[in-house]
Amino acid sequence: MPNMIKPTLERIHEWNHSNMFDALPEEVEEDAKTVVKLLTDIDIDSMHFTYKDALHSIAKNTYVQVANKSLMFSTFDTWALLLMYAIDQIASEEKNKEISRKSLSGIQRILREHPERVDANIRVWFLDMFKNVYFF
Repeated sequence: MPNMIKPTLERIHEWNHSNMFDALPEEVEEDAKTVVKLLTDIDIDSMHFTYKDALHSIAKNTYVQVANKSLMFSTFDTWALLLMYAIDQIASEEKNKEISRKSLSGIQRILREHPERVDANIRVWFLDMFKNVYFF
């Protein structure tokens, strides 16, 4: 798994400011948070705002780099995948194996059950990253 760029407040501000015209539709955000909660039991809305900012920054940066599109074109399934990826990145840094496992399992479930709903570039990137790896 690639190393995470630490989501310092300076980087969060930089990413958010550079992409402030690249807004995610509100309904996509809400639906994605619901998917994350259903698949992982992780409630993003109950997190401290600094965690939410870090999650969104990691997910947004990953989407823009991998999909090579404006964030406004993201589907809720793609955004849910990216949020779970961001949760895993932070959980791995904090050595929280349980949260990391839940996140990776949620990613795998979406990729297995609804691959057609995920942005093609994001799907290929995840499949390549997790090649020959099975999560429970």
